Amino acid sequence: MRTTHRLALLALSLAAPAAASSVIEYPDLGATQLGRGGAWLAYANDASATFFNPAALARLGNSASLSVNMNMHNACFTRRKAATDTSDDGTNPGAQYAEVCVEGTPLPIPALGGSFRLSESLVLGVAVVAPNGNPMEKWPEFVGLKAGPTRYLLTSQNNAIVFPTLGLGWQATEWLAVGGAFTAGIGRFEMATAAMAQNRDIMTSDNDVRAKVTAASWFVPGGNLSFLATPTPWLDVAGWLRVSAPIEAKGDIETAANYYTPDVAKGRFGAVKYGDSSKPNCGNSELSDTPCGSGNNVSVKLVLPVEAKLGFRAHRPNPNAAPVAGRFDPLKDELYDLELDLTYAQNSSIDTIQVRFPGDSQGRGLVVPPGLAGGSIPPNADQAKYFKDVYGVRLGGDYAVMPNQLGVRGGMFWESNAQTPQYQNIDFMGKARLGLTAGLTYRAPVGEHGLDLSLAYMHMFVADAVNDDPNAAGVSALTGTACNPSPQTAQFSGTCSTSGNPVYRSNWPVNLGKITNAVDSLAIGATYRW
Repeated sequence: MRTTHRLALLALSLAAPAAASSVIEYPDLGATQLGRGGAWLAYANDASATFFNPAALARLGNSASLSVNMNMHNACFTRRKAATDTSDDGTNPGAQYAEVCVEGTPLPIPALGGSFRLSESLVLGVAVVAPNGNPMEKWPEFVGLKAGPTRYLLTSQNNAIVFPTLGLGWQATEWLAVGGAFTAGIGRFEMATAAMAQNRDIMTSDNDVRAKVTAASWFVPGGNLSFLATPTPWLDVAGWLRVSAPIEAKGDIETAANYYTPDVAKGRFGAVKYGDSSKPNCGNSELSDTPCGSGNNVSVKLVLPVEAKLGFRAHRPNPNAAPVAGRFDPLKDELYDLELDLTYAQNSSIDTIQVRFPGDSQGRGLVVPPGLAGGSIPPNADQAKYFKDVYGVRLGGDYAVMPNQLGVRGGMFWESNAQTPQYQNIDFMGKARLGLTAGLTYRAPVGEHGLDLSLAYMHMFVADAVNDDPNAAGVSALTGTACNPSPQTAQFSGTCSTSGNPVYRSNWPVNLGKITNAVDSLAIGATYRW
């Protein structure tokens, strides 16, 4: 049968907002952050600092901020059929499939925050942020009457995730502030992909089964620590560290056999057989027992990377301004600034994503959807990623064109390659990335201190992911039967004695080829202080 080959995507989509160089997201969430190329650690001038630099809360005082990012992801995949791939799909082994591109739906990604002064030296911050990625995307399930070439990797995703955060910033001395924050992840996730029902040679796409996973994680605790030092009137130095508990999500899987057929491509679904692991009999009327029980048959565990940043900000004070203690206002009090941030994410901790389904003591799958002759969902559907640690540089700054009224900004960032070619995929952009950004802030005359309205734009270049040799190693598709060819004695765990391939995996890779990516992002925001 099929299993959740891209449950890996589900797990990563759960990850907490990655403010350093994580493969999971784009830098950076927030209008001023984005406009500065993410070089915002020491500049942190609104209440989203509760997550991104809680120490900076100490200088903000009372404020409220709202920012929204809209990301346009441009991605295409030209799959190369493996030389050992015997599937009968009209494409010869070693040849290319037609290029397909993602159909993204830009959705607003919010960052909402508030800061409240509790005493002369202590400020409370609250924030709700979301991962800065692409929560809704769809890849073509069919190209003409043929099944889409990305189906074993990903066909669609639709995720809703937020991270409530509570933090404190304390002005410990005249020149040093420290802070900390607690975060909790809440999310619901949907994603669809396909797998091979029977692990055999010379099979058509009629053998493939579509599956949609729905899962939730209601509590992913994490914490941030930071400092902000001002050793001279013109220099700020800041540091930030993020740690998190692993993500553990539970949910169920819906299947559709007889799906990747010319009839379905034409819009005729009469022959499709549906299953659902949230039902006691897995949605399979042929089963007399109840292997799926009361649901929650998908289990995902993902270790989240440790992240860190170090920032240096030089700024020139405005000689005509009179700074107010406890109210950081660079648009009024500074003429310009330039910040350099160094970032690090321990992405190598994401080596394997644990994806599990019910199984017996021999390793045989117990979730048996309808329409599958002898197939089941593998108990062990772990996904190998083997990312590399990522290092990044961010450079950006502001210039007050009209102090206390209009400021412009710009920036750029670079992040090193996290992707190992063998494990390339369309789910995340693991290759090296370069971003160019610009933005502005206009202070509208609202209230005593004005209302700051910000706008920013980013274009991110991503190096191509290329593993185009038809004889190269890659990622195999998951399958519903264990080995190809089947051994004389049934085998459901470990490595197939007949082929030496892991059980419940195809004998050939399905991720070979070329993947291209680019992102355009627009952000708007507003901040009010009192």
